[in-house]
Amino acid sequence: MRGRSLFLVVISLLMLFTFCGKKNDKGTNNGDNGNNGNNGSEVIPNWKFFKFADHGVQIQNPNYVNIMFQVFGPDAKAAWFLKLNQFQVKENDTPLNPVTTLLQVRKKNNIPYELKTVLLLDNNAGTNLDSLKAAAKQFVIKITSKQTIALYTFADAPVQAFGFTSDVNALTAAIDAVQPGAAGSDLYGAVIAGTGAFEEKYELKKVVQGAVVVLTDGPDTQGSHTPEEAAQAADESQVYALGAGGADSTALKQVAKGGFAFASSSFVNKAAGLADEIVHYSQSFFVLNYMSTLRGFSTQYLKVTIGDNENTGDGSLLQGEFRSSYFENPPSMGLYVDYSTGKPTGIDSLSLMVNDTTTVSALTMVATNPPNYIWSTENSAIVQVEQDEFDGAKAFVMAQGQIGQKANITVTDQANSLTKTVGCRLVKYEAFTVGSILFEWWAGIGSGVLISDLRKVKTFPFNPTGSKLLTSYDMLPIDWADNYGSRIRGYLQPPETGEYTFWVASDDASELWLSTDTDSMNAVKIAFVAAWTNHNEWGKEPNQKSKPIPLSAGNFYYIESLQKEGGGGDNHTVAWQGPGIPTRTIIAGQYLAPPINKMHIGE
Repeated sequence: MRGRSLFLVVISLLMLFTFCGKKNDKGTNNGDNGNNGNNGSEVIPNWKFFKFADHGVQIQNPNYVNIMFQVFGPDAKAAWFLKLNQFQVKENDTPLNPVTTLLQVRKKNNIPYELKTVLLLDNNAGTNLDSLKAAAKQFVIKITSKQTIALYTFADAPVQAFGFTSDVNALTAAIDAVQPGAAGSDLYGAVIAGTGAFEEKYELKKVVQGAVVVLTDGPDTQGSHTPEEAAQAADESQVYALGAGGADSTALKQVAKGGFAFASSSFVNKAAGLADEIVHYSQSFFVLNYMSTLRGFSTQYLKVTIGDNENTGDGSLLQGEFRSSYFENPPSMGLYVDYSTGKPTGIDSLSLMVNDTTTVSALTMVATNPPNYIWSTENSAIVQVEQDEFDGAKAFVMAQGQIGQKANITVTDQANSLTKTVGCRLVKYEAFTVGSILFEWWAGIGSGVLISDLRKVKTFPFNPTGSKLLTSYDMLPIDWADNYGSRIRGYLQPPETGEYTFWVASDDASELWLSTDTDSMNAVKIAFVAAWTNHNEWGKEPNQKSKPIPLSAGNFYYIESLQKEGGGGDNHTVAWQGPGIPTRTIIAGQYLAPPINKMHIGE
């Protein structure tokens, strides 16, 4: 289900704030000082009312707890300015010691984060298009860090003009290229399309939040959708509205539940204020991170409050829980690359296939400050390193040289004065061997039926009980064991270019992940089974089926599925349909290849 999203239609001039910042290659840096939350000269509101929006608790080896949430003030305005000392955290009703637990508040610049913003531009034949385009360009040039914008136009129907990007020049050119459309305006259809253009997620590997911005000066005249349908699409959204000209204020108020304003002038200036309000929204997302001292197979309970909060009702505090079952004492303070329970000291060296790209991740253990990573290479002609735009801890390492050449890459945590060097050597490219996919299982891990029950197993993912190759994406035989978890992984090669749909069936729960390339770090969850299904039962839960996914013929894509079995029957199967696969079919071995052992020396 899509989480709480920010649906910004437009905003009142009354909510403008003044920012000081510097120009960069993405436009104006609207300021985000991470842990502090204070944007320099910006005036901090004197609010006493705060409301939490819960985004879950996630744990991380060896003993990290991450509490994710958003905070809003009066009239649902984003509380972007809160600092660490304003939060009180309790474990099992005992206040945390912020010094011994290394309690930190991390914001978007300290975590993997992306703010996806859909800009909907009304270009029907009756609009003042030049004014709307000027406002759109003013909004775009104030893009903030870790924000991407997609441009849609709408006249008689919404149409994507440019996909999500942080390239201001490309977005400006796309806006300039917009021409008057048909006479009808499908405003409500545009709202529905905009809220469906992204999916929010709250995970340690990446947080994705969304915003939809509509610029319009007229009513919906197409009649293809109703205001009620648009309001339902944005039901969990924070909505602001600004109408101009002949906009239907009554209908916009119905969609914009957070507030509505009508602009008779200063449309361009108010678009700039809208960009500032989106910055505030992204800065009001917090992660409280600390190292727990609790151990044992027990459920631990959390409570987070804000000092002197006058809100005594809904959202006045945050409550959550976590299991400390596999928590361990951390290693000594240091900077690790590709740390895991299976590699408690990370890696010191890396084998790279020529012309291939590998993803690596940094982790500062026992950090006294929120980390700030910088990646570099000693010789870019041999090995290039590119830091991820949305996750500074992650870098893409590209082998550019010849077989046998060596070069070091270095990651520095500037905030904690730590450095780690990894030696890289280039090896011969290993071709994919088509015909099978790898099946791995973890036996005797309990009767739980959730994928989280598999992920928390200490030997997962590096040390399975056993493994074998399957000649199709179907775990056979079925009904073979109880109290185990399984993973099927490898590479998928589609026969033709086009959109493919995938299905997963399993007993008990399962998740299906697919990457945009051969890198497993780029995989996203595309389908899942929440409870259980019979063998090859594809329609029991709507979430078993993915959305159509574009793939290119001949390319390889990393694919992985996880399954957890409690008791009784068990199965684990994936099917697909698309160009060259006219009917839903279990994926055959001719389109699959097992993983290549190319990643880390000694793995």
